[in-house]
Amino acid sequence: MSSKRLAGFAAVFLLTTSPALAQDDKLEGVIVQAGEGEVVVQVGNSRQTVTLDADTRIRQTIGPLNARREDKTPAELLPGLPIKVEGTAGGGSFAADQIEFKESDYRTAVQIRGGQAE
Repeated sequence: MSSKRLAGFAAVFLLTTSPALAQDDKLEGVIVQAGEGEVVVQVGNSRQTVTLDADTRIRQTIGPLNARREDKTPAELLPGLPIKVEGTAGGGSFAADQIEFKESDYRTAVQIRGGQAE
Protein backbone atom coordinates (compact mmCIF):
# COMPACT_ATOMS: atom_id res chain seq x y z
CA MET A 1 0.00 0.00 0.00
CA SER A 2 1.46 3.37 -0.95
CA SER A 3 2.20 5.95 1.73
CA LYS A 4 -0.20 8.44 0.09
CA ARG A 5 -3.01 5.94 0.25
CA LEU A 6 -2.21 5.07 3.88
CA ALA A 7 -2.15 8.78 4.76
CA GLY A 8 -5.54 9.20 3.07
CA PHE A 9 -7.06 6.36 5.10
CA ALA A 10 -5.59 7.82 8.28
CA ALA A 11 -7.04 11.27 7.50
CA VAL A 12 -10.49 9.82 6.80
CA PHE A 13 -10.33 7.79 10.01
CA LEU A 14 -9.42 10.83 12.10
CA LEU A 15 -12.08 13.02 10.52
CA THR A 16 -14.82 10.46 11.06
CA THR A 17 -13.88 9.48 14.62
CA SER A 18 -12.82 12.80 16.18
CA PRO A 19 -16.33 14.24 16.67
CA ALA A 20 -17.46 11.01 18.29
CA LEU A 21 -14.48 11.03 20.63
CA ALA A 22 -15.24 14.60 21.69
CA GLN A 23 -18.73 13.48 22.79
CA ASP A 24 -17.38 10.80 25.16
CA ASP A 25 -16.52 13.04 28.12
CA LYS A 26 -18.45 12.18 31.28
CA LEU A 27 -18.49 13.32 34.87
CA GLU A 28 -20.46 12.54 38.02
CA GLY A 29 -20.87 14.77 41.02
CA VAL A 30 -23.18 16.81 43.22
CA ILE A 31 -24.52 20.22 42.25
CA VAL A 32 -23.29 22.93 44.63
CA GLN A 33 -24.57 25.95 42.68
CA ALA A 34 -27.10 26.34 39.86
CA GLY A 35 -28.43 29.13 37.68
CA GLU A 36 -27.99 31.30 34.59
CA GLY A 37 -27.18 28.54 32.11
CA GLU A 38 -24.66 26.68 34.23
CA VAL A 39 -24.23 24.50 37.27
CA VAL A 40 -21.17 24.03 39.46
CA VAL A 41 -20.60 20.38 40.31
CA GLN A 42 -18.45 18.99 43.14
CA VAL A 43 -16.44 16.16 41.58
CA GLY A 44 -14.24 14.54 44.20
CA ASN A 45 -12.07 17.29 45.70
CA SER A 46 -12.60 19.78 42.87
CA ARG A 47 -15.42 21.80 41.37
CA GLN A 48 -16.34 21.80 37.69
CA THR A 49 -18.48 24.39 35.90
CA VAL A 50 -20.96 22.73 33.56
CA THR A 51 -22.56 24.94 30.91
CA LEU A 52 -26.06 24.30 29.58
CA ASP A 53 -27.62 25.43 26.32
CA ALA A 54 -30.96 25.00 24.58
CA ASP A 55 -29.86 21.59 23.25
CA THR A 56 -28.86 20.16 26.64
CA ARG A 57 -31.15 17.24 27.46
CA ILE A 58 -32.02 16.95 31.15
CA ARG A 59 -33.55 13.64 32.19
CA GLN A 60 -34.79 12.12 35.42
CA THR A 61 -34.77 8.35 35.88
CA ILE A 62 -37.89 7.01 37.59
CA GLY A 63 -39.34 3.73 38.73
CA PRO A 64 -38.06 0.94 40.94
CA LEU A 65 -35.20 0.09 38.57
CA ASN A 66 -34.64 3.66 37.30
CA ALA A 67 -35.43 2.30 33.84
CA ARG A 68 -37.89 4.99 32.70
CA ARG A 69 -36.77 8.53 31.89
CA GLU A 70 -38.62 11.84 31.85
CA ASP A 71 -37.40 15.10 30.35
CA LYS A 72 -36.92 17.91 32.88
CA THR A 73 -35.99 21.61 32.84
CA PRO A 74 -32.86 23.41 34.08
CA ALA A 75 -34.95 24.81 36.96
CA GLU A 76 -34.99 21.30 38.44
CA LEU A 77 -31.19 21.20 38.80
CA LEU A 78 -30.92 21.97 42.51
CA PRO A 79 -27.93 22.24 44.86
CA GLY A 80 -27.42 18.89 46.60
CA LEU A 81 -28.57 16.87 43.56
CA PRO A 82 -26.19 14.11 42.39
CA ILE A 83 -25.98 14.12 38.57
CA LYS A 84 -24.31 12.31 35.69
CA VAL A 85 -23.21 14.54 32.81
CA GLU A 86 -22.21 13.66 29.25
CA GLY A 87 -20.69 16.31 27.02
CA THR A 88 -17.46 17.95 25.96
CA ALA A 89 -14.70 19.20 28.25
CA GLY A 90 -12.47 22.05 27.22
CA GLY A 91 -11.28 25.52 28.09
CA GLY A 92 -11.82 25.10 31.83
CA SER A 93 -15.51 24.25 31.52
CA PHE A 94 -17.69 21.33 30.53
CA ALA A 95 -20.41 21.76 27.87
CA ALA A 96 -23.27 19.40 28.72
CA ASP A 97 -25.09 17.44 26.04
CA GLN A 98 -27.08 15.39 28.56
CA ILE A 99 -27.64 15.50 32.32
CA GLU A 100 -29.31 12.67 34.19
CA PHE A 101 -30.42 12.26 37.80
CA LYS A 102 -32.54 9.88 39.87
CA GLU A 103 -36.04 10.70 41.08
CA SER A 104 -35.16 9.69 44.66
CA ASP A 105 -32.10 11.99 44.65
CA TYR A 106 -34.27 14.85 43.37
CA ARG A 107 -36.77 14.34 46.22
CA THR A 108 -33.91 14.48 48.73
CA ALA A 109 -32.52 17.69 47.19
CA VAL A 110 -35.99 19.29 47.39
CA GLN A 111 -36.22 18.34 51.08
CA ILE A 112 -32.78 19.80 51.76
CA ARG A 113 -33.72 23.00 49.97
CA GLY A 114 -36.97 23.21 51.97
CA GLY A 115 -35.05 22.82 55.24
CA GLN A 116 -32.65 25.63 54.28
CA ALA A 117 -35.52 28.02 53.47
CA GLU A 118 -36.84 27.98 57.07
